Amino acid sequence: MKDTNPPKIETLKAIDFNTVEDFGKGSNALDLKKSMAFQLGQTLALYNKIEVYTKQDIIASFPELEPHLM
Repeated sequence: MKDTNPPKIETLKAIDFNTVEDFGKGSNALDLKKSMAFQLGQTLALYNKIEVYTKQDIIASFPELEPHLM
């Protein structure tokens, strides 16, 4: 049976990204959060030997990331 919430996702859920005002990258926080969610989805998929290239691919594999990608 596949674990629906891998420990990495649970750890990220514990971080309140809404309280982060500045990521020190010169971009707005919303765009950075979307980028982080996309990169996390790609990384988790690669860990499972799956290649994903689009937001929809990531959402299909990790639906819990959808609110952070859109």
